[in-house]
Amino acid sequence: MNLLGLILLFVSCPPTHVLPSSKLTFSFNFPLSLGMQSARSIRVIQPSDSRNQRVLPRYDFPVRMVNATPGVNRIMTFELQNVNSDIKIRIADDNTVVFNRPKFFVGSSGSVWASEFMELRCQESNLFICDKSITADQKLKCKILLMDKLNYYHLTTVKEHIVGNNNFLKYEKQRLASLNKAVDFASEIFPLESTQDNEINMIFSRIRGKIAELEAKHISSLKYSIWETTFLLGQLCCEAFKELRSVIPKMKTCIHEFTDAGPGVGVSNHDVKFSIAEIILLTNPDYYIRHHLANGDSSHNEVERVQSYVGDAICDGGHIEWEYKQKYEGLTDEQLGVMTIEDLEKHELERMEYNSFKVCDELTLRMDGAPVPGGFMKAYTSKRMDELFFANHQYLKDFIAAPESGKLSLPGGHYFKMLQTFADKHFEIGEKYLEYVRCSALESCMHCSETGWIGPICGRVPKPMPDYAADGYHYRGVLDTPSTLNGHTRVADDFQPRKQAKDLFEQGKLNNDEELESFCKKFIVRKESVLKYIEHMKILKINREKRAEKRKVFSDRQKNRTFQDYDWQSLFNEGLIKKLKVVELDRYLDHFQLCKNVKMKKSEKINFINAHIASRTLVYTGNLDDGSHTEYDENSESNTDEESNASMETDSDEILNDTFASSSDSDSTEDENEENEVATDMIDVESIFTRTRYGRLATNYKAKHFVSIQFLIRTF
Repeated sequence: MNLLGLILLFVSCPPTHVLPSSKLTFSFNFPLSLGMQSARSIRVIQPSDSRNQRVLPRYDFPVRMVNATPGVNRIMTFELQNVNSDIKIRIADDNTVVFNRPKFFVGSSGSVWASEFMELRCQESNLFICDKSITADQKLKCKILLMDKLNYYHLTTVKEHIVGNNNFLKYEKQRLASLNKAVDFASEIFPLESTQDNEINMIFSRIRGKIAELEAKHISSLKYSIWETTFLLGQLCCEAFKELRSVIPKMKTCIHEFTDAGPGVGVSNHDVKFSIAEIILLTNPDYYIRHHLANGDSSHNEVERVQSYVGDAICDGGHIEWEYKQKYEGLTDEQLGVMTIEDLEKHELERMEYNSFKVCDELTLRMDGAPVPGGFMKAYTSKRMDELFFANHQYLKDFIAAPESGKLSLPGGHYFKMLQTFADKHFEIGEKYLEYVRCSALESCMHCSETGWIGPICGRVPKPMPDYAADGYHYRGVLDTPSTLNGHTRVADDFQPRKQAKDLFEQGKLNNDEELESFCKKFIVRKESVLKYIEHMKILKINREKRAEKRKVFSDRQKNRTFQDYDWQSLFNEGLIKKLKVVELDRYLDHFQLCKNVKMKKSEKINFINAHIASRTLVYTGNLDDGSHTEYDENSESNTDEESNASMETDSDEILNDTFASSSDSDSTEDENEENEVATDMIDVESIFTRTRYGRLATNYKAKHFVSIQFLIRTF
């Protein structure tokens, strides 16, 4: 294959968590360089006079919601050079780009990494354009972003998502909102009075009209009417995409990604596989490969070499402020008075999200322009989860987790099924790599035939093969490695020692010296390494068998359990009813003859059983008419501890047990009713109620189930 113009994107998911207020944790797999120019050589000098000492921030260990993760990308372009009649590869360009994202609110996943790749393609488009004489300005970057957004909307427009799905509206509104933001942003870059982009502006005008029309139709929820407008909008997006593609410079079409095996980046991750399929369908490369090293070998990844420079940029001697927005800031006393506890929790979550992104902005300022190998790094703050390019992460998770029979009924199901089919046809996946090559027979694939080969035609890179003619442990050069063996195309990992050792071990082989010697000779690997790996496999096998044995014992025990074998009150008190299986929930319902011949989901059964148990253990304190069982009200006249305690001493506790029978059991005998009652000495008062600071009893989360029990029982 022709390596000219090859762009290698080295991606890493470092175990790096920036804990603001000078709490910094790094984990590296290679020796750290120590030099006088490094931030690690900084010494903090404290004045002996405590009055002149620097005041440290109040919170040295803030909550985890403001933790930040720098995601480092190292982009390297390689070129071929002829040196003394020998072809050498040299680094033509080396760039480092960092995305700082809140770990709690954005995290690491295949969708996040893919979205950052698309952001790189826009913000650092100079790295992707083949012609180095072209400098990407703001207008060109906007065209690339808009081109990708328009293509993405057209790609995800599927009739079955709307016509054949009852839960389509939220999914379609999210797609439309993402497109609308991109068009609005482009409208600011391409003013209507610009004569150079008149044709593009005309298309934008038509797209904005269809977006407004579709937003109005979403209110009516008429499927076929919505689909007609959605289809027309998709066609307009396709037309605008082709128009923009014709004016955008040629982009590099050969991409090689090196990653570690961390969360959301390994090739065995389903999210990664789907995200790579999306990137390929949108960016249309000729060749793409994603490769990661084995566990423990991450230090050989090129991007790991720049991790220490990221640490140097962050550690500038000053602490990182995190509480930019104070608790309940911006709320008046009147607003606080009418807000519920759910409103307060939502406000607190929004406050912490704001603070976490401000921390990332601070990290971005420190990193941007810091020195790294090849020049200076660039830093960006990640976008919010709902603003990412691929904002369909939750829909993808639901699709992957769903059974095969229910996948197509999910929002976006047909689109994800198309991605799965594309990946199965085009991807070759080994233990540590995923490789895509445009189809050689273009007529057999609609995607590959639409544009054809953009660069020189190439094939898959031959998989490594031992060089038996050389001394020691050597593999053949890539140009001398065959793609076929004995007349057949070589399969993935056919000479991968670790994969082959694992397969032979599972077949019960490699258990004597003769087999070990033969394996070591064939795969040119040291015997000590094979024995060490086999020992590792034995440990994994023992643990796997023990877990299977434990699951079998537990499963057999569960099958033979009856209603009396469960401590239902303890399960309710500890909130473990939701952990039970459906067959176990049915034992409770059958025992009390509840909800007979009624089809219920598991969540409905859980809520019903919780409500039933709560109703059977309901506790009231004092006279029901005087309201003394309610929680303390700060506006009441009795505000002193003495008055509250005196009131508690005169009150008497009364326990009321409400037992409900099913509607089909109205003629049950008196003995059966007595069997269903709960003894008062078994009721744990503190588990249902909690005491306020003034000593009064107030309901906790368990008593709330009683509120709906009467409605549920009447319903079922």
